[in-house]
Amino acid sequence: MKQIYLALALFIGTSSFANTCERCDRTFWPREGQNGRICPDCIGQQNMITAWSLFGEIVKEERENRKKRENARERAKEEQAKREKANRESIKAKTQAESAILLEVLEQNTVWELPDELKLHMVACPAGSFTMGSPSYESNRDEDEGQCDVILTKPFLIGKYEVTQAQYQAVMGNNPSVSDGDDLPVENVSWNEAMEFCQELNNLTEGKRPSGYHFSLPTEAQWEYACRAETIGSRAGNLDSMGWYKESQHRGSPHDVGQKHPNIWGLYDMYGNVWEWCRDWYEEYPISAIDPTGPACAKSRVIRGGCWYSSANSCRSASRDCASPDNRYPACGFRVVLSAIP
Repeated sequence: MKQIYLALALFIGTSSFANTCERCDRTFWPREGQNGRICPDCIGQQNMITAWSLFGEIVKEERENRKKRENARERAKEEQAKREKANRESIKAKTQAESAILLEVLEQNTVWELPDELKLHMVACPAGSFTMGSPSYESNRDEDEGQCDVILTKPFLIGKYEVTQAQYQAVMGNNPSVSDGDDLPVENVSWNEAMEFCQELNNLTEGKRPSGYHFSLPTEAQWEYACRAETIGSRAGNLDSMGWYKESQHRGSPHDVGQKHPNIWGLYDMYGNVWEWCRDWYEEYPISAIDPTGPACAKSRVIRGGCWYSSANSCRSASRDCASPDNRYPACGFRVVLSAIP
C-alpha cells in the first residue's frame, strides 16, 4: 500500500513541476529562477549563438575601424609626400638662379696651385637632384643600397683625379703609400689623414676660395652624384674602359691616375684603382634628403668606388663599403671637393 502511495505522489509531483521545452519538446525540470519554457541545453545553445553573433559584430566593426585607420595613414603619407615634393621643387626653383652664378664662378677656378709647382685639377658639378642607391632589380646589389631622393642645392668642384702621391707629399711633407710613384694615387692613408690634407689645402688657399666654399672630402651623395654624371644604370660607362679592377688589371698594385677613360663629366678612376674615402659616417640612407652629410655619429666612414683588386660588383655607382677612420689601408685613397656644405 505504501508503494502505491509513493508512486501516486511521484506521478502527481512530476505532472505538477515538469515542463516541455518549446524548442526541442523534451521534458525537463526547471531550476529556481530559470526560464520554465526552454530547457537548459537550448538556453546554452541560444547563449552560444548570441555570443558568436556579438563576436562577429565586434570583429566586423574592428575590421572597418582598422581599414579606416589604414586609409587615414595612407592619406597622411600621400599628403606628406606631396608636401615634401612641393618643398623640394620650391628649393630647386629658389636655388636655380643662385646656383647658375656659383657654377660660373667655380668653372673659373678648376685649377689650384700646390707647392712644388704642382696643380690640383678639378671638375665643376652643377647643383641638381638624383636618386642615390640602386633599384631592387639591379644585379649584384647589396642591401645597404636602398634608394634615396637627393637634392644638392649648390654646385661644387671635385678632383678630376684621385690625389696623387706627389700632391700629397707636396702638401703634407710625407708619403704613407705602400706603392711608390709620383702619379700613383696616394694610399695607405686614413680618413683622418685625408681630412688633414683638406685642411692644409684650406690653409694654402685662404682668401682665394669662393665665399663659403672649402676643401673637404666629398659627401657620399656628392661622390655618387659625380660618379653617375647624370646616368641611371649600374655604371656610367663600360667598366673595362673606365677602371682598374680585379678582372682587368695585370699587376697587384694601383696604376697611375688618369690612364683609363673618364665618365662624361671628365672624372677619372671613379671605379677601381683605390677605394676613396667619403666624408660621411656609414649608415642606411633616409628616403629623401637635401644636401645630406650622413648620420651625426657611427663606427665607420664610407668608402666608395672599389679598388684594383675589387670584383666588378664593388665597382658600381651605388656600391658602398666602410672602414675605420683611424686605420690605414693599402688600397684606400681619396679625392677632394671644394664645397659649400658646412
